[in-house]
Order: sequence, then C-alpha cells, then structure tokens
Amino acid sequence: SGKTSDLFSCHRIDLDFIWANSNSTIKSSLPAQGSFNYYFPLCPHGVRGVNAYHNITYTNVYNNIDVAVHGANDVGLKYDIIVNHGGKVNDIQLKYSGADNISLENGTLNISYVIGDMNEYMPRIYQLINGTVHDIKGRYHLSSTLTNNSPVRGEKLSDAVISFEI
Repeated sequence: SGKTSDLFSCHRIDLDFIWANSNSTIKSSLPAQGSFNYYFPLCPHGVRGVNAYHNITYTNVYNNIDVAVHGANDVGLKYDIIVNHGGKVNDIQLKYSGADNISLENGTLNISYVIGDMNEYMPRIYQLINGTVHDIKGRYHLSSTLTNNSPVRGEKLSDAVISFEI
C-alpha cells in the first residue's frame, strides 16, 4: 500500500524526592505559549487546555528547602535546590527508578537505561541570605541505603539513592 510506519522507542526514568513534604506548595511563572492536552484510559475525553510554564517552584519540599524547575527549548529542563535559612542539605535525598545502572564519575551522575545514557549534572545549590545568593558547594553521594538505614528496594545500583554532601 506504500504506507510506512515510523517506530520509536521511549523509556521513563522517575526521580523521587525521598521523604519530601506532601504539603509543598507550587508557584508558577513565565507562562509558555500554547497549552497541552492529556488523554488517559481513566479520562477518555482528556484533560485539555493545560497551561505550561517555564518556571515552577516547589516550596518547602523539605523543611526550608525549595526546588525550582526551569526550562526552555534551547536548554532543556533544569532544576535548582534552594536551601533557605534553617534548611539542611543533608535532608535532600533523591531516588532514580527505571535505570539499568547509575554511576558517579567526576561529580556527574551517569544514568544508563535501555535506549541509551544520560548525564545528570550537579544542580545549583544555594542559600538566599538577605536577598543575596550564596552558592553552596556540594557533591552527589550514591548509596543503596536511605539515611534511616532502610534498604532501597532491590538494593541494586539502578535503584540508588542520591544525597548531597557539603
């Protein structure tokens, strides 16, 4: 019939903030052009006209710690971790799920999965003191154990917990 079909592969990797505050609030800014429509099996008519934003901040993800997510077509999606007065960097724990392997090389997380590899560079960590930004030097720490010594499901490096050390 001359009709061809384009096939593509996709894969999902989840990033969870372990023991994050479930009552975190969300602030959005810089609306993006257009809107999005989502269709799910439980919602066959879809959720339509969903606005998108270039900047979203989750406040108090951990006590006095915010996460600002920002992105654009030319730079992709990035996030900053903002440690406000009284926040403790050691409270931050991230868990990646869906990767085949996670390794740490020269301060960069290398995440391998079925369709390729990706790198996760250290997010910017800083404190705002009297309106002035003060960068905090930190580094990733890989572990198969959560801070409370609970094992990570499966205890394999693809389920590694990433925490920050200063």
